Amino acid sequence: MVALFICLLSACALPAKRDAYGRPVPRWPSWTLKTDNPDPEGLICYDCFYVSDVKSVGVDHGNYAIIRYWESGHFIINSVKDYKDLEELNSRYRGRIGYFRIEDFRIVHEFFQVGSGGGFYVHSVGFVEEDGSVLIMPKKSYPLNPEKYIPVKVGKVDWEPDW
Repeated sequence: MVALFICLLSACALPAKRDAYGRPVPRWPSWTLKTDNPDPEGLICYDCFYVSDVKSVGVDHGNYAIIRYWESGHFIINSVKDYKDLEELNSRYRGRIGYFRIEDFRIVHEFFQVGSGGGFYVHSVGFVEEDGSVLIMPKKSYPLNPEKYIPVKVGKVDWEPDW
């Protein structure tokens, strides 16, 4: 009985939880990039999914890594088998959620990730190219090989972020 109580108590103290869609979310959100105007220059396409070939990104689920941005500053990064399948793209399940902000041509992402020590916030920095592609610089890669995400218009997402 005491062991069960300790397990329940420690589970409530964890900094992360899973939402109804299986995504890791912070139990006590403290986002630093949350803002009303994340893209003052209008560099991001909000009717697009940004697609990268998984081989270049190192994701082990699906064939493509995708990022979806919202004008509210939210984004989700996920993996899909077919980036032209709107039903798969519209899925709320899995993925990493977060916020972004653009300063000049530099894009900063903040997402929530779960590791062995619990949940934590991760920041990544990249650039928006003139053609609209997003380059994200990896945290631990030498030589630096940025992950390139190309905007692809495939249809509108039928849900709004809830984090």
